[in-house]
Amino acid sequence: MLDRRERTPAMLAEEVPDVSRATVYRQIALLAKAGLFKALHRERRRGAVEITYGIDAAAARFNPSDVAQMSRAQIERLFVTFWTNVLANATPALRDRTVAIDDLRFFTLGFKADADSFAELRARLLELFTECDEASPDGVFRTASIVMHPGTKQLPADRSTRHSKGTPQ
Repeated sequence: MLDRRERTPAMLAEEVPDVSRATVYRQIALLAKAGLFKALHRERRRGAVEITYGIDAAAARFNPSDVAQMSRAQIERLFVTFWTNVLANATPALRDRTVAIDDLRFFTLGFKADADSFAELRARLLELFTECDEASPDGVFRTASIVMHPGTKQLPADRSTRHSKGTPQ
C-alpha cells in the first residue's frame, strides 16, 4: 500500500499468499478502524459490497508524542513492521530485470549531531521529499526508507559505507 495504489481486500490477500484471507481481512478492518486505511470506493458485486482502500499517509505518520506513549515492545514491533514493509516493497525492484541498476541504492552514513541539529535534519529531509514529490507529479514513484538511531560503532574514516549494486564502493 505504500506505493499509493488503491486495493481491495481480495487484491491485498493475493499479494500475501502465505497469510489466510480471514487474517488479511481482519488486519484491514483494524487498520481502517485505526484510521490508517480509508475506504475510497464501495461497489456492489455479487450481492456483497466490495471496498477499495487506500493508505492515509498523514495518519500513518508517528510523531514523537505517539512513540513516547508506546512500550518498548510496541516500538520494537513497529520497527520490525517498518523493515518488513521496506523489504516487501524493495524486493520486487531488486528482482525486476527491467529496473535500472543505477536506480537501486542503499548505504549507511555515520555523522555527529546534537539534539537540535538532529531535529533540524529530520525536518529538512521531510521538506526535501515533499518538495520533490510536489515538483514531479508525473515522475517515477520512488521510496526512501530511512532509520536514524544512535550509532553503536564508529564508521570508517570517511564515516560512511556506501553500497551500489550490492558491493561496497
